[in-house]
This record gives sequence, C-alpha cells and structure tokens, in this order.
Amino acid sequence: MMTSPDISGIVISLILFGMSLLCLTIAYTDLVSRKIKNNHLIGLFVMALLLKSSTLGPVDILMDFTVSLIVTAATFILFLYRKMGAGDVKYIGVSFFVCGLQYMPEFSLVLFVSNIAIAIYTFSESLKFTWLTIANFLGVPALKEMALERNSIPFGVPISIANVLCIAWMM
Repeated sequence: MMTSPDISGIVISLILFGMSLLCLTIAYTDLVSRKIKNNHLIGLFVMALLLKSSTLGPVDILMDFTVSLIVTAATFILFLYRKMGAGDVKYIGVSFFVCGLQYMPEFSLVLFVSNIAIAIYTFSESLKFTWLTIANFLGVPALKEMALERNSIPFGVPISIANVLCIAWMM
C-alpha cells in the first residue's frame, strides 16, 4: 500500500534548499560586484521566518530576532570604522536569524575559521603587493600592472559558507 509523502517535510526541505541557493547567489554577487542586494537579504529573511514559524514557537522566533538585532548593532560599529560594508553588516544580522540560537556556536566557528583563512590569503597577497611595489620602484616595468591590482575576498563569501553549512546541519 502506498503512503502519501509528508508534505510539511517536503516544504521544509524546499525552503532549506532555497535558502542555500540564495546564500550561494549572495556569495557570487558579492564576489563579482562587491555588493549584497537588499532583495536577496529580504528573501533570505522571509524564508527563514517561514521555516521558523513552522518549526519553532513565537518566543523562540523572538529570541532569535533579538539576537540578530544585537549582532547587527554590534557589527554596525565595524561599518562606522569602514572595516565592513553595510551589506555585510545586514547579511551577518540575517545570518544569525537564519541559524538561530540552536546553531549559533557552529555558525560562529565556521565563520571564524573561514575569516582566518581569508586573512591568511589577504596577508599573502599584501606581501606579494609589497614585493611587486619594490620591484616596480627598482624599475622592472613588467610588474607595474601587477603591483597596481590588489585582490581581496569580500566578507559575504565566508558568511555564505557558514550559512550553507549551518543550513546543511539543519537538514
């Protein structure tokens, strides 16, 4: 005898899959254009709210939202000192709402490790930039263009990595 599939489980899986795709889209647009679109963040927030309303109670949703606001306010200080873009600050806030209190330690750990990896990459690029600048100063003309271009990875990429892994843990 055939049984019907659990519709709520399918809907939750589709929401989680959509959230993962949206996080990857945010990472791609941040990597390519250095911008995080508000439409993407609103969509991610709405999907997280739909997911949380079907699995959590109103008190838990309110606590997750409060933590998200506190984290957004704390990272806003980094925006004021020009260390982080406004889109990254908003994305961090939405990300903490997506992961919630239950997955916050895992999210924070993955975000920390991926930011350390990016810091190592950025440091190695700055060393390369320093040596290219010295070579350019000494008159090596072929290295002039290489010295002028600086590569860095925006914060949206590690946030997206942490989000996708957090969403995978939710499944």
